[in-house]
Amino acid sequence: ICFVNKLDRTGADFFRCVEMIVDRLGATPIVMQLPIGAEADFTGVVDLVSMKAFVYPEEAAKGEMYNVVDIPDNLQESAAEWRGKLLEAVAENDDAMMELYLEGNEPTQEQLHEAIRRIT
Repeated sequence: ICFVNKLDRTGADFFRCVEMIVDRLGATPIVMQLPIGAEADFTGVVDLVSMKAFVYPEEAAKGEMYNVVDIPDNLQESAAEWRGKLLEAVAENDDAMMELYLEGNEPTQEQLHEAIRRIT
């Protein structure tokens, strides 16, 4: 389990971190959240399990508060792509999820959380 932190810092690059996990560790990361913005423009995350955005209001210090909103239009396509990768990776490692995946059924949040717990 890996948590990418400090995405509001200069030079922060979430996607480069994911690539480095693959290249340097030979691991297959299962990305569960995507950043909204980067560096000074980092404003929250898209949760790929719930497909909701968790946005930090400007007045909130250090992420103490957040608003749950729909995924911004400019991130819809990317979120759908990364959710597909998430579902595929979980299905490859969990029989119950593989069955749902092969049947073309979308798992519930609870089913997805349970499967992630089983494989990590």
